[in-house]
Amino acid sequence: LLALSRYHLQNGELKKALEAAHQGEAINPEGPEMLDTLGLAQLANNDRDGALATFGKLARLEANSPLAHFRLAAAQAALENRAASTLSLKRALELKPDFQDALVLLAGIYTREARYADAQKIAADVQQRFPNSATGYLLEGDALLAQNKAAEAAKAVQKAYAISRTGPVLVKLHSALVAADDKSAAQTLADGWLKDHPDDHTVALYVAEQHLRAHDYKAAAAQYEKVLAKTPANPMALNNYAWALGQLKDSRAIEYAEKAYGLASDKPSIVDTLAVLLL
Repeated sequence: LLALSRYHLQNGELKKALEAAHQGEAINPEGPEMLDTLGLAQLANNDRDGALATFGKLARLEANSPLAHFRLAAAQAALENRAASTLSLKRALELKPDFQDALVLLAGIYTREARYADAQKIAADVQQRFPNSATGYLLEGDALLAQNKAAEAAKAVQKAYAISRTGPVLVKLHSALVAADDKSAAQTLADGWLKDHPDDHTVALYVAEQHLRAHDYKAAAAQYEKVLAKTPANPMALNNYAWALGQLKDSRAIEYAEKAYGLASDKPSIVDTLAVLLL
């Protein structure tokens, strides 16, 4: 049942994962691995209170396990109980000072609470402990960006990108460059990435959305056309393409909005787009 629950989690079959985990926990109610998997399944199914209870039990049973306290902290953070999450993370870090995931979550909490000096202290610690990882520079960038220090944030994320040239880091760097009003560098960065990685739909959609937010509907429409040429059944791409076409007074707008609605009529933003275009 433990293996089955994990298999379903890996395959995105969340309800089946939760069902198998509950069955396993009924047989072995104090098994650490079973409780860990049950808590993860509960979080995946948005049962935050259930996850909190499960990970709380796990932390009591495994009082010297840094992972158990980290899991509890994650559930507490999901419920916006930052004070409790901070205490759990500090306990995890007492047991394992180089627990990178715990350091990342704690830095994120400090940034959201405007405790920027504390967040940057953790970022510096991560940089020192893990010099070949982009994580510390990303944490520094997040803290600086939250302080509206966009140019400094871009420099920090640039260091992260030099270490890890991946789509998610590129998105962070692009966002920092835009915030620093260096739109030319941001555009050059995105264009270069999409030229070298034409199948990276995540970055392509991100770039298209940035054009949309900047009200550059012509550029947004052109980007969405490229995405839809490869993923024609992407409802949000269809929806946003329809919106861009509508702003350009293109008669095809309703056609694409209706395609999006046909694929995802339960999404409010898609219903809204079609309604506004029809109006």
